[in-house]
Amino acid sequence: MWFVGAGILVVMRAVIELAEPVYWNPSSPLDYSAAILTTVAWVVTGVAFILWWRTTPIRRGSLFLLVAGIGTAVSGIGNFLEDVLDLAFGEALFTYGGMIGAYGVLLAAVSMLTVRHPLRWTALLLLAFLAGAIFPGSGGEFVSGASLIALGGWLLRYRPADSG
Repeated sequence: MWFVGAGILVVMRAVIELAEPVYWNPSSPLDYSAAILTTVAWVVTGVAFILWWRTTPIRRGSLFLLVAGIGTAVSGIGNFLEDVLDLAFGEALFTYGGMIGAYGVLLAAVSMLTVRHPLRWTALLLLAFLAGAIFPGSGGEFVSGASLIALGGWLLRYRPADSG
């Protein structure tokens, strides 16, 4: 469910982006909502990756899910510090957290493609999420959000019996 929620938040952020907010120097409610929604979306996505790491039946490369989760959450926190609170060091957290998160997603996807398990196809959704996150313009955020929603649905379908 965390991925579905994260995907909805990312799609909401993409819709706000259509109004061209100035999120890097917010002064209006639209600007602040864009900056805060980005933060919440990335932190929730990070939590989703960490929770998936704890429950995934695929062990090969699963540590990369943890790396992706921590990096994505740190990136979200850095976004809040930089864009909302106007603290310069938040930019480094946002940038490095995003890079670490992106590498974690990429390596998790590659690792999952090497196993024979129904969940290995989630790697394609991870790659679509990553592509949308790297290229947010031209509808990339919509692709990321839809990928997260689809990933959440897929994981609900194939979750381990002991995860509730």
